[in-house]
Amino acid sequence: MLLFLLLLVVAVIVGYLWVRGTIRSQDEERAAAQVHTVYPTPVACDPSSLSNTVQGPESVGVGAGATFSISLVNNGSVPCLLDAGSQAVGVRVSSGSQQVWDSVTCPVGQAERPLLLPPGQAADVSVTWNGNAATSDCAAATAAPASPAGTSASSAPSDSVSAQATDQSNTASADSSATDGSSASASADQAQTAPGSAAGAGTYRFHFVMGGKDLTEDRVFVIG
Repeated sequence: MLLFLLLLVVAVIVGYLWVRGTIRSQDEERAAAQVHTVYPTPVACDPSSLSNTVQGPESVGVGAGATFSISLVNNGSVPCLLDAGSQAVGVRVSSGSQQVWDSVTCPVGQAERPLLLPPGQAADVSVTWNGNAATSDCAAATAAPASPAGTSASSAPSDSVSAQATDQSNTASADSSATDGSSASASADQAQTAPGSAAGAGTYRFHFVMGGKDLTEDRVFVIG
């Protein structure tokens, strides 16, 4: 009888401990379910925290166009949001002091492309230029290259008119000889980048921009 009572007491104690443990476990589960993990909202990537690797052609043919690529790496300690769309990350092509083409002003492809960029990860962006100098309405993105300026034909002059014209041309030639070299050079530069036409042979520069600010330094390539 005593042994039975002892076993009964032990069973009651064990049962109590089991019930209390089960209740405690359930309480902890309910408490954990009520806790919401708050994740910080990623902010836009700071260009100063991005390192980059740029690729572009060294030379292309007239009217052939070109593709420029950049790989952006997040060097920060937290993830950031990068808009890799054509209205945020782009390329500017220039010749001398003249801007020939700006892919942000005349976007090509997906306008917005938000990416969550974890620390140490890279995002690749490629921009393709069709080789035409841009116009104010960006129509040159699909326009065919314009023909070079030509000369109009005229009939042969009579003898008297021809003699007078010869005298006048000699005088004009003497007056303008001092400025022919510089004017020819200036007109050649302008002809290479005439809006709406294929960018002519010459040396050009390109660089990437992000958010309207320069992201990389100028790099040189040749069209010829």
